[in-house]
Amino acid sequence: MALTWILSEIATKVRAITGLLTTEDIEDVDLYAKINDYYRNNFPLVAYVSEFDDWFEQVTADEDGGEYAFDQAYLRLDTPATIMDSDDILSDVKLYQDKDRFFYLFPEEADPTESTPYAALIYGQTLYLRPEPDGIYTFRAACIKKPTALIAATAPPDLIWGPAIAYGTAIEMMIEDLDDEAMGKLTGVFQYHLNKIDRKKIMQKKTNQRTTPRF
Repeated sequence: MALTWILSEIATKVRAITGLLTTEDIEDVDLYAKINDYYRNNFPLVAYVSEFDDWFEQVTADEDGGEYAFDQAYLRLDTPATIMDSDDILSDVKLYQDKDRFFYLFPEEADPTESTPYAALIYGQTLYLRPEPDGIYTFRAACIKKPTALIAATAPPDLIWGPAIAYGTAIEMMIEDLDDEAMGKLTGVFQYHLNKIDRKKIMQKKTNQRTTPRF
């Protein structure tokens, strides 16, 4: 019988990979937590499948400081990123990954200049927009959103992800255990399963493309 890659089957695969075969080695609840931690926080960033694509929005106000709590349901902002003012004028926003560079360009000041924001940074669980907004704006950016946690009898949206989730979880567990040798032996197999996901994405994209009409 083919695996349906529900959480309990992914856990069985992780046990086989790591050699932690029984609940004396690791309890199911703890193993499920490790799988979900990997699936929700790491897998979307390496598989980059469209199922995790979403949009993030933040509405600003005058003198609000340009700092906002970043929803933990989102993993990363991506392009395109824009900001729209109250007159519906749209401008591009540059996304920064380096906090030191960002705060070098936009240092904390006692009396900062307020204007239309054109730069954004996620640091910790805070979104920074700079310059600080001088009115009501709507910041919008593509983002990667965390998937819903799996439970024992549920599977990820695409069954082809199952082996990659299992191997990715096992590798993370070995990193925690400082077992570099065992981890190194798994990276090739893990990449193989990621490549299968990539090939499927390419095939789906080709299938969805319309043939150019010949006139």
